Amino acid sequence: MHLVNAGFTTGDLSRTYKITGVIQQMLAVIEQSYGVKLDQHSINVGRFITHLRYLFVRISQNKQLDREPQPIIDSIKQTYSDAMRCADKIAAVAALRLDAHLTEDEIAYLALHISRVTTDVMDEEHKKSDANRAEAGGTNVR
Repeated sequence: MHLVNAGFTTGDLSRTYKITGVIQQMLAVIEQSYGVKLDQHSINVGRFITHLRYLFVRISQNKQLDREPQPIIDSIKQTYSDAMRCADKIAAVAALRLDAHLTEDEIAYLALHISRVTTDVMDEEHKKSDANRAEAGGTNVR
């Protein structure tokens, strides 16, 4: 974690501002892709933002992930196809805003994190919906 914090505490406020804007844009891509609202103060979204911060450090140090065996990448692409499409959109944001072309490994790793954060949000929404139905009329809840 110290490496991540060091990467963002260099005193360069313009870079900090830019990175904050890029994170906001990436979160908006996920929200639009999945039709969900991400609570930026939740633990799950905080964990995702931490992943993005590590990604930005790897980009700035030219040390992107690039050694995963191809069968693992292929499995992620097949299993998490929606998250891969979203990760491709986020990679396009990184290319435009940071002039960084993400490796296939980084995109796949990003897809895993996207899948996790969106699954967590959708699970929470289902729980709230079930609780509201139960309150409203005692209907059957899963």
